[in-house]
Order: sequence, then C-alpha cells, then structure tokens
Amino acid sequence: MTKLENMKPPALSQLQARASTRSSTSMPHIPSEVWLSIAKFIPQKTLRNLYSLNSLFLDLALNERYTDAASRKVDHLKRKYIGKLTTDLVAHFPNVTSFVLVTRYWPYPASLPLFLSNSWQAFSSNLRWLTINAPLAGFAALLPSQFDLVSLEDLTLRFSTDLTADDPSVDTQILSEVIVPFLQQVAPRLRTFNFMSSALGDHSALFQALDHMPCLTVLSLNIGFYPPLLSDPSGLTKLLRNNARNLRHVKLQPLQMFRSPPVQGYAHDYFTNWMKDNASDESLLSNLKTLVVLPSTDLVTMARFDASSLYIPRSKDTLINLMLGERCITFSELTKLVSGFEHRTPEHGLKVLHVKVISLNPQVFDLLAAKLEGLDDLDIKFNVLLDDVRYENPRPIEDEEATEQVRLLYDNKRFPCLMESPAIQAIVAFLNEMSNRVYPSWRLYSLWIWQRSFMTTKTAHEILTALIPSIPSVRVLYRMDHTHHLHTLFK
Repeated sequence: MTKLENMKPPALSQLQARASTRSSTSMPHIPSEVWLSIAKFIPQKTLRNLYSLNSLFLDLALNERYTDAASRKVDHLKRKYIGKLTTDLVAHFPNVTSFVLVTRYWPYPASLPLFLSNSWQAFSSNLRWLTINAPLAGFAALLPSQFDLVSLEDLTLRFSTDLTADDPSVDTQILSEVIVPFLQQVAPRLRTFNFMSSALGDHSALFQALDHMPCLTVLSLNIGFYPPLLSDPSGLTKLLRNNARNLRHVKLQPLQMFRSPPVQGYAHDYFTNWMKDNASDESLLSNLKTLVVLPSTDLVTMARFDASSLYIPRSKDTLINLMLGERCITFSELTKLVSGFEHRTPEHGLKVLHVKVISLNPQVFDLLAAKLEGLDDLDIKFNVLLDDVRYENPRPIEDEEATEQVRLLYDNKRFPCLMESPAIQAIVAFLNEMSNRVYPSWRLYSLWIWQRSFMTTKTAHEILTALIPSIPSVRVLYRMDHTHHLHTLFK
C-alpha cells in the first residue's frame, strides 16, 4: 500500500485540484478520482517511477520520493534557474513531514519568499520536524505567517551569528515580537525543543513564553548565560519546573559566544550560579533518562564548581545516558559518581558515560567494570596517564605538560631515546598494568579515550588497541559524534 492511505484530506484535495487544472495529453477523459483509486494499489517502489504518466502521477511520484525537504543552501536560490526549479517543485510535496532550512545570509535572495510561501502552503499542516538555522534578523521572513503547524512535534531553532548586527535592543525586539508569538503557538504540542542562540539580545521574554509545554520530553539549550542575554532566568527555571513530570532528556550547554557581551567572567560561571541558586528545588532535572552538561570551550578552569553534581542523584534510578564535560574530576569523585548507579541491574543500569578525569589509570577501569557492568558506551577525556591512582594529583597539570606527554609517546618510534623520559615510562607502566587485567563480565561495547590537549587519533588508537585484550567485549574503538545515537536526540 502507498502513503495515499495515510494522506490527509487537504493533501488529497490539493492533488486533485492541481490535476484538474492541468491538461493531460494521455487519456484526459479519466477523472483524477479514478487515477487516485488506481494508485492505491500500486507499490511505493513502482509509484515513485511513474512520474511521466500524467500530471497527477507526477505529484504522487514526487510525494513518494521526497518525504523530507532540506534547503541547506538557500543562497543558491539567487541563481534564477535553481530558484525557479526549487520554487516550482516544492509545491508538489504535500506529504513532507521534515523541513530543514539553513542559511547564513541576510538579506535573503528575492526568490526566497515565493519558495517559502509554496512550501508552507504545500506541507505546513503535515510537518512534524522543523529546523531553522539563520540570523535572527531574518526569522520574520522565514516563519509561516499563519503558524499552520498543527502536527509539529520537533522544533530546532538556531540563531546564528550575524556580524553585521551590533545593537542588542534590535535582537531583543525581534525575540519579543517575532519569536515569542511563534513559540506560544507551537509550544503546547512540542515533544522536542532544541534551541541555540548567538543573538545579542535579552532572551528572558522567550523563556517566559515557554511556561506551557505539557508534551515536552526532550530539551536542549545552548545559550549564553550572561546577564545581558538572560537578565531574568526565572523563565528558564519555570520551564524546567513546569515540565519536570514529562521531561526525560536534557542537554545544557552554556555558550561562550564569538562576540561576548561586555561583562566579566565566562558563560559557565553564570550558568553555575544559576544551577546552584536553584539546587534546593528538588523537582528540577529529576527522574531523567539523559543528562548532558557541557561547556562550549575549554576556557573554563578545570577546578571550578561542578554544577551537575547536585542534580545527578535525583535521577540515580532512571539515568541511562550521562555526559559531563564541565571539569576534570578526581578518582574519588568518579567513585562517588558511579557508586550512585551500582544498585541497578546491568540490564537496566547506566548505558552511556562520557566524563573528564584527572588521570586515566588502571583503577578507573577496575571501578567502572565492577560498578557499571552493563555500561555500553564509555568516553573518557583525561589529563594524564598514570600506572597507579596513588600518583594522581588532584589539580590538573597545565596543557603544555599534558601535550608533552602525548608528543613523547607519538615521537617514540622515531626517537627511541625518548624511552628514558619519565612521561613515556609512565605510559608504558600504565599499559603493562592493564595487560595484567581482564574484565570478562563487563559488557562494554564502545570505548574511546582522549587526552584534553592535542592527542592525535593515531596515538589514541595505539593505546586503545593495547587495551582490547583486557576488555574483550569492546567492538567499537572510535565513534564520530554525528553517528552517536544521542546526536539524533539533540540536534
């Protein structure tokens, strides 16, 4: 059966209307209703190739071929031929459910309004996934005028950096007058909301408008927490509190902006203060399945307050995916972290753990294999390799020292004399210690290690290869970020 069975009445009406307005040289006496009845019995793979039969089958074939529409190069519409072709074709896609619109340019090409008008008219009522990535100044031209997005469940908004804009008040006005009304219309239906902003305006009104999102289960925020950008964070707090019952997957990433406001400190400092100020509210970030807390850059000193540690125990019975990138933690802190999950069975315990540690040592693997037997995916960023946790320094060493250790390991084959280096001897000692260990009950499938400063992929693979005999369950040694299953969750 084809998708005609699931096509909504408005979409069928559009097909019939277009078919009735076009002349067909082949069998014009057959009504469009008859052709539609015939099409219902044609397999999808066959129907998608019948575009040359008549104008109605052109619509049906295109509908089968393109259920998603992605316009990633809007600037190409400046070329007359492509602009006209794209604008005409999009009217044939009433069944589109996913639309991705990405552009770095403003003002937009003259052909864009007609293209978007045809797009919204053709499939806005059927859209379930919508992504718009563009300068904030141009969002008014990109959003549908009637907000006819009755089926929308997944929304991703990215306000990219506009180097021509330097007036925060203009951004604040656009956020209040354009973005807020749009979000108020679609928010009650959203299950997933991914938001990233490099805009210079105050985002407080935007979060105040998101107080009613009863269906929300996935939330990703990548914003600057500077006071000029979020003068009143109570709206964000209210968003998390009001939706705590359904919210299950959360990613929080304080954005260190390309053009930061004229204030002291880093975005992560203000983010940390906000997390600390609201820690007494036990409903916030509770019973989560996924928690991702990441800094946007490594500018933050690794010894600062770990904001997420106050919230993780609230999801000790439910967390499946945990990614922490705020700072390097000590072995004792890692022990406390993973001990919070050891009461769960391997089948229903933590599956994904990404963490930064002061040192990668054999005791780290002993700990994780014993307490997280069912762990599936492990990603460890470390400051230094050690053969024993007893030598761990609770303060991270400087980047230059860590880089030197990796460089010596990398150059060892060319300069055997470097084997006399204490750094290399420590690495060799670490691998020797690991060669005496085997974790037959550990179910780990994917493993990746990475030093905080300039470790080459080749070096990481050499170390990982040496670890394989100790962890025989591992099948994947390297997984690109875009292939990770959480990438589809947080776009």
